[in-house]
Amino acid sequence: MAAQNADVPNVSIVGGGTLSTEVVASRAALSVKWLLLDFGERGATVDAAKQRLMMANVGFNGTHQKVVFEVTRFFYTLNMAREKIATATSALRAAETVGQATQARFDRGLATKPEVLQAEQQTAQAAFDLEAARGAESNARIALVESLGIAQPTDLKIVKVTEKPVPAKIAEPLDALIERALSQRPDLVAKLARLRASRAELKKVRAEYYPKVALEAHAGWLDLEVSAEDSPYFGGSDPVYGVGVAVELPIFDGFARTNKMRGVAIRRKRA
Repeated sequence: MAAQNADVPNVSIVGGGTLSTEVVASRAALSVKWLLLDFGERGATVDAAKQRLMMANVGFNGTHQKVVFEVTRFFYTLNMAREKIATATSALRAAETVGQATQARFDRGLATKPEVLQAEQQTAQAAFDLEAARGAESNARIALVESLGIAQPTDLKIVKVTEKPVPAKIAEPLDALIERALSQRPDLVAKLARLRASRAELKKVRAEYYPKVALEAHAGWLDLEVSAEDSPYFGGSDPVYGVGVAVELPIFDGFARTNKMRGVAIRRKRA
């Protein structure tokens, strides 16, 4: 809306012709829109985002648990390899002792050559088992260092299991420990969060079939200036404002919502 200056007379054209005018209009306005009703679409969007955040958090915790599990597994593997070395060393000493005794008996004519050869074979087998145990211990140490994320040349002093005291009594029953471990499994929590997120997404898509009701308001200032045949500009400025209720209802979208609903339903069944 523009107000016309009363001091400027009306301009009329008699007998035809052309009248050149120049109009300058400017408008500044501020619009505000507040959604009143969307049949749960916003709530479903928030719920789906929360469940996806839960999936990310438990995935992060699951990675930590995996690292702890791998370090623990390789620690006990290394200790088992150490015990195998001790056992193999003891077996080699025993085989060497038996071999020496058999050789002494053979020198005195109290043993046969096959008995000596069998004792030498047992000694060789014990030596081979010892070297195999040392190789397994080296591999277990490297695996433990890699699971810790430490550079390979690092020399670690790893305590033996036998040096750690075993608790005389566990505070909780074994069944309670197992149930608590299962309840804290990040993979199961992530799957449950994925299922809840798919339900929220399905609810969101269903809400898109219903209308959206919003409150709209705008306020601003309109300035209009007119010049006829290079005359001075005349006009005026007035505030402009309005308020109303808007209703949005999609009628046809090329079956986009239907296909989207099918995809979300399939993901929900899979979850």
